[in-house]
Amino acid sequence: MFGINHDFSSENAPLVPLKITVENTGAMRPRFAETFMTGKEVMVLLGYRDPGSFWFFVRSQGVPHIVLNQRKIVFDRRALDAWIQRRSVGKHPPRDRW
Repeated sequence: MFGINHDFSSENAPLVPLKITVENTGAMRPRFAETFMTGKEVMVLLGYRDPGSFWFFVRSQGVPHIVLNQRKIVFDRRALDAWIQRRSVGKHPPRDRW
């Protein structure tokens, strides 16, 4: 197999393995953490201790979440905040915008 030369030709260019380290992936992690919450974080936020009852609540009440794969589900902070605001009952003082 061959890679790409500096002149962007593939003729006899060696493949250079990509080393994935914390340094070259760490820059993306804080932004992900600012935007999304884990199921455990939302459980604490909503006051649940039992994961089974929490996930039943999420699915039965339509709590907005994102299924990334079979084992990874995340919650968008803005969508969750909007969902909580829609469920608000009674009169509340006006809230400052973001």
